[in-house]
Amino acid sequence: MRGRLWLPLLLALAYLLLNIGGYWYYRRAEATLMDTVGRRLTEVSRLVAARIDSEVLWAATDTAFDPEAYIYLDTTLSGARERSGVANLTILDLAGHDWLSIDTLAKPNERTLASAAGSAFDAACVGVAATSELYRSREDYFLAACLPIKNPDSSVAAVLVAEAGNDYFAALEELSFGLILLDVFAGALLAVVGIIWAGVQRRLAHAELAAVRSAQLAAMGQMVATVAHELKNPLGIIKNSAERIRKKYGRPDEPLFDFIPDEVDRLDALLRRYLQFARLEVGALEPVKLEPLVAALRENLPAETLAGHSFQADVPKDLVVQADPAALRQVLLNLLLNAFAACTENHEAGVTLAAARMGQQVDIAIKDTGAGMDAETLRRAAEPFFTTRADGSGLGIYLAQTLTERMAGNMTIRSEAGAGTQVTVSLPAAGTE
Repeated sequence: MRGRLWLPLLLALAYLLLNIGGYWYYRRAEATLMDTVGRRLTEVSRLVAARIDSEVLWAATDTAFDPEAYIYLDTTLSGARERSGVANLTILDLAGHDWLSIDTLAKPNERTLASAAGSAFDAACVGVAATSELYRSREDYFLAACLPIKNPDSSVAAVLVAEAGNDYFAALEELSFGLILLDVFAGALLAVVGIIWAGVQRRLAHAELAAVRSAQLAAMGQMVATVAHELKNPLGIIKNSAERIRKKYGRPDEPLFDFIPDEVDRLDALLRRYLQFARLEVGALEPVKLEPLVAALRENLPAETLAGHSFQADVPKDLVVQADPAALRQVLLNLLLNAFAACTENHEAGVTLAAARMGQQVDIAIKDTGAGMDAETLRRAAEPFFTTRADGSGLGIYLAQTLTERMAGNMTIRSEAGAGTQVTVSLPAAGTE
């Protein structure tokens, strides 16, 4: 079992490595892009800051309000924004308000740009240029570079913020989506491979069990054939001796002399079944008419087997199958004997045999209304030497199934405890491949 787990473990490891590799590649691409965009934003900020001094800043916002200074700042920022392609280029005071919207008439609420820039804005407020971490807003990626604008005494008057939007980071979002899609497809592919592998392993396990079982049955068959051959001669001697003793000393009112020959006959029949199990040979297939075969079987069934139970046969006269006559006779005989044996505890139970052509095959159904089988017994019904009867050999159904399969047919069993059993033998119809 351990040897069969190597592929699932390898697939799981491959999927894990794929995820680790995808995560590492995405983070590396993200860091490279952030570094490139951050340096561009800082460069744009420095170029714009070089054209602005603190006097112009204060002239645009003091109580005297210089329209020319305001227009100069607004034109400088909008022109730089258009030339550089950044999403936003603005000046914030140290509280985070838009510098150009500050006047004596209105005080706007604190902009989220300062909070989005975070530590980069805080660093610029104390005089250090910095670039923020990548952040998301309105489902888009953004990155901000913050540059201090200083007074003549080197104190910070305002902060110039250049913000790059999704135009720069659309490729990063596409990369993320592509990696997720690749991960899904890879997971599905590995899952399919794992399912196929599990199916193959299950079939291999069944094949191994079948091979082991076949080897065991072959060895058992050889042993049974040897033992049966060695026992047949002594049984013949015992029967002949018993017959001679009965002729010499037997009396009509003494059944004891009949006991030995009867038991020898029973043992001989049992040995024949074991020999058949050992050989399991099927001759050449030929057209076989079912109606006379079933009629002959009905006539030859022992009276003690019927034991008062009903037996109904419904076989069309023109129904012909492709089979070995001797093997087919043995199959039907075994199944009928099993069916009648299942009816022994219920004297009102009976057996029916019905045959009909179904396309290219003929179905022969033998049904009894006897004791039936529970799920576990049904599962093991075709195992050799498995039986629930004290006088059974456990070979009837096994021989029937094996001989049927060797005649290019198949056998199915349906049963329910207390409701009886139906065994259906399907064989090729005569004249079909």
